[in-house]
Amino acid sequence: MGAGNRVVGRGLAAGVAAVTLALAAGPASADPQPLGPPAPPAPVVAFVGQPVDPTAGPPADAPPTDAPPTSPPADAPPTEPAPAEPPSPSDPELPSAQTVAAEARIAALLTARAAGPLTARWLGGAVVDVTSGRRVWELRPQTPMLPASVAKLGTAVTALGVLGAGLPLTTTVTTGRAPGEVVLTGGGDPGLRGTDLGRLADLTVAAVRASGRTSVRLAFDDTAFGWPTPAPGWPRATTPAQLPPVRPLVVDRHHVLDTGRDAALAFATMLRNRRLPVVGLPVRVGRWPGAEVLASVSPRTVGDVVRHMLQTSDNLDAEVLSRLSAQASGRPATWAGAAATQHDVLTALGVPLDGVVVRDGSGLSRGDRATAAELAGLLAVASDPARPELAALAQTGALPVAGVSGTLAPRYRRFISGPASCARGVVSAKTGSLHDVVTLAGLTTGSDGRRKAFAFLVNGPAQSLALRQVLDRLAATVTGCI
Repeated sequence: MGAGNRVVGRGLAAGVAAVTLALAAGPASADPQPLGPPAPPAPVVAFVGQPVDPTAGPPADAPPTDAPPTSPPADAPPTEPAPAEPPSPSDPELPSAQTVAAEARIAALLTARAAGPLTARWLGGAVVDVTSGRRVWELRPQTPMLPASVAKLGTAVTALGVLGAGLPLTTTVTTGRAPGEVVLTGGGDPGLRGTDLGRLADLTVAAVRASGRTSVRLAFDDTAFGWPTPAPGWPRATTPAQLPPVRPLVVDRHHVLDTGRDAALAFATMLRNRRLPVVGLPVRVGRWPGAEVLASVSPRTVGDVVRHMLQTSDNLDAEVLSRLSAQASGRPATWAGAAATQHDVLTALGVPLDGVVVRDGSGLSRGDRATAAELAGLLAVASDPARPELAALAQTGALPVAGVSGTLAPRYRRFISGPASCARGVVSAKTGSLHDVVTLAGLTTGSDGRRKAFAFLVNGPAQSLALRQVLDRLAATVTGCI
């Protein structure tokens, strides 16, 4: 299945002209920065070779603004939410009376509940009927906003479309350039465990002894992604605790500055413990075309990493998947290459991208922008049975379940009390949070039995449990249970 998915994904990307998202170099920041002065107009997607309209956003080399370009002035009148979209007489799937009534109720209640003090001037939202694509409700759906970790939805769809859920992520040991040298080579498995590395050590020792050698020199190759650099707009003092430098070799999710060397040192100890002497310390090397594989392990697939990323909101998973997707699309494993790859895939899927800016795969960058229309549209496409390559996102429990799992588990106090508790186990959604951002985007089934995709983004007010629970209530409203 994985190979088939890879063919589908590459076909998607191949049919789209080479494009790149607006990427601005800029310093990273330690923690999400406070809101600044009024922001410039929203950035737009910039195509290679075309001049960027200065009224459309900052130039590609401008530092990212820390202020979300989304909040209307304090004295601006509230934006009127859009009600459910009336069906066209030519619509091949006219909604039933039950659906019309259910959607009208959802729209009316969302309009009322979005008018609260924490959301009235700060919320962008959209609800879409998955099967028909009909807009059920929207409020500022095209306004570019900081997405925080809901940006990982785009990363997931891109990885599944380009790589395929079944693609194994392989860590290998090969022969080196020098006699007696073996090379531990990272293949982009961010979940590689010590037990996996131990199995690789067993296989390596057996292969070395079969060759007649009694000792080795160990090198390691973690150069597949190039030298790690911070993304434009990352917090200035981003630490390894938040996200280690992005490399294709890491063991036990150690958040250290040099994950490749850390893994190699652990592997050298494992070889010695198996009575294979290792001469000297591990050294970093690059790829060698003449290398022969001595041993390999493939304990995880792309689908496994996608599920872990969405459940735990793991930043390293997201950045590794972004680079693997870029490489598979024939682009360099850089921030720009990853962003262009995502743009191509989402464009081919028909996801609306006006105003969207991608500067990383995790949503940590203060330069990222998403819209409610994009996120709801992306989730609707991922739910389409005609897109089996995306089933690992929408149809197999990859998203956290309200009040049950992942970042919506009971310990986060989401969907377990108050009115929104009626949606426990019914809503599946990705969460996002920065100090001034709270977002929630996911899927549920309405009271009419039809699947709905929704996205709610709030930029401006300080993130808090109270604000997160406001978005929980909006999501519960989409189910029709309150």
